[in-house]
Amino acid sequence: MKSTYLLIIGISISVMLLFFMVIYRSSHGKNFIGDTQISIKIARDIQLSKEFSDSLLYLVDTYEHSQGNYTQSTVSVLVSAKDSVTLSCPISGMNQFRSNFSNNFYTYAARKEDLNTMHENASLYTAAFKKKCSIKDNSAQIIVACKKNNSMLFESELSVAAIKSKVLQILENSRYVSIYFVNSEKGTMKDSDGDGVADNNDACPTKKGSAKNNGCPMDDDQEEPKIQLGKCKKADIIPNLSFKPGKPNEFTWDYDSNYTYDFSLKCISNICDDAKPAINEVNIQEGIYRVYASHDESMDKVYLATLTVNCNGKKFTYTIKKRLVCG
Repeated sequence: MKSTYLLIIGISISVMLLFFMVIYRSSHGKNFIGDTQISIKIARDIQLSKEFSDSLLYLVDTYEHSQGNYTQSTVSVLVSAKDSVTLSCPISGMNQFRSNFSNNFYTYAARKEDLNTMHENASLYTAAFKKKCSIKDNSAQIIVACKKNNSMLFESELSVAAIKSKVLQILENSRYVSIYFVNSEKGTMKDSDGDGVADNNDACPTKKGSAKNNGCPMDDDQEEPKIQLGKCKKADIIPNLSFKPGKPNEFTWDYDSNYTYDFSLKCISNICDDAKPAINEVNIQEGIYRVYASHDESMDKVYLATLTVNCNGKKFTYTIKKRLVCG
């Protein structure tokens, strides 16, 4: 009788431990603590490229709120003054099951897993960006000017990486961010000094400057020799693509205002199931790309970083292979 009682207790404890293991997810020292809100308005006459629209998904990401704690944004695509489409990270069935017991079980690692699912199926989520907004909002915290390119699509003045950087600055003091994409050719953007950088993004709105220097004039010792666009020879373009592991990992290159840059990062190991999906950032102008990696995304995985330099209709590609550091 006593042995039967002990057996029942042993089985009960084993079942409880197994159940706990099923719902528990290691956060690698990081916790998910809630959502912030990002509102996006796109002027009705603007058609952004699919690549850029897909890249906007990276605004729905996990941001460091305080040491060891992370918050993740939802995005509302505003269609009219009364209507909006909310885009947020999906929660998988197992993660939903875990979170029903306790929010502590829905950790940073679990959130990143769900984010990867969203990025891998970008077209299911970026459809919301096709809905256009006809209302004006010049009071938005981030106003992004867009111009038509040769393909009759619109190119943003800011890359997604630059927009995200501005978002992170605002999130230091607020849980809400508003972004408005407008057609600069219709005079909806004010550029007082005529340097091609809209006043809202221009650190020196009354002095003609350079986009590389946030709209401010370049100092004499900052000026770099410019390569004539007509040449566009690979021998003239030496971006020096490099990598610095850390928290975050940094890919950098020598920026030249004569060119535009596209950057992509893709896992090329045999085991990429837990790795970050393909990243495609279009028209990056800062000469730097930062990326955080979880334990699963960094463990024994090799990534191919590809920098494409666009020069007068020609494209030149540079690649390096690196392992990311967990952070």
